[in-house]
Amino acid sequence: MGEVILRGISAEAYSEKATIFIMHDLAHDLAISLLGNKLLDKSKQENTMRKSEDYHQYAVLGDCSMPLWLTSAAQLIALRFFDCHSTKLRGAAFAPATTLRVLDLSECCIHKLPDSIGQLKQLRYLSAPGVRDLMFPECIIKLSHLIFLNLHESDIEKIPKSIGEMKDLMHLDLSGWNRIWRLPDSFMSLEKLVHLDFSGSYLMLGESEPLGALSHVH
Repeated sequence: MGEVILRGISAEAYSEKATIFIMHDLAHDLAISLLGNKLLDKSKQENTMRKSEDYHQYAVLGDCSMPLWLTSAAQLIALRFFDCHSTKLRGAAFAPATTLRVLDLSECCIHKLPDSIGQLKQLRYLSAPGVRDLMFPECIIKLSHLIFLNLHESDIEKIPKSIGEMKDLMHLDLSGWNRIWRLPDSFMSLEKLVHLDFSGSYLMLGESEPLGALSHVH
């Protein structure tokens, strides 16, 4: 029986805790046939989308530094960049795709999260681990409908009070943060939060009172 790794977007994408999905060749072929022309894999090609590709809803691209050229008819829902660890992320690589619900930057080199991400008002899922900038990306706060946020092993030093504005947030991964010591009081405003990961961080228990108000967190 042949096996193939499904390189899809997962909730624990591409960290040390990553879940690898194994799928039989026949099941893989069936999944691709069901997706039809909705899936575009240009992981080994340029990011330009031709007119015939306007109606793809899911895309895997291989360069997070090149501009993403979309026509006005394009309606991308999910975008993932593959094998871009040595490529510096640029906002132009995803900014035109304003209809995105899912953006996976797990395999990108992120020195600083581009401000243009704040324009993706429909975004629900953002995986952007390993941010090297010390400042929390304020552009994320503008994503008022965000449900899932992964900033695993980032160098960020402080969580801003404005994080309390992210009322829809349910899953937050801040594991491996070696510079964070305390949480702002506004953290208790995240009433929908059910999963919070601080594993491997230096958060002091005496400075984490806001967690006590989050009764659904595990």
